[in-house]
Amino acid sequence: MNNKIVAILIIIAAVAYGSYIFIQNQSGVISQAELENLRGDPDYYKLVTKCEADPETKTCCLKSLKAIKDGGYAILKDQSCGEGEKTDSLKCSGSYKWCIPAI
Repeated sequence: MNNKIVAILIIIAAVAYGSYIFIQNQSGVISQAELENLRGDPDYYKLVTKCEADPETKTCCLKSLKAIKDGGYAILKDQSCGEGEKTDSLKCSGSYKWCIPAI
């Protein structure tokens, strides 16, 4: 009896986790044209490939690259931004970070 309950709980947890990943990846999906635009830019090609390697964070990672490119920002390479700037990122797992003006 206890084994059946454990098995059911494991199945429920697996379905819940799979649903979470699906919803995360479907919310605000990046379009194929936007993806090709990023891939076509030599500065972003390797970063896109890196994003695509992890299905759990792929969408957030790609959306953050698009935000960086669209905003004309640079990916944060150090742990902090320069004077008069602050760190920004998307609020999801896998987002790159960048610096924006601190207003």
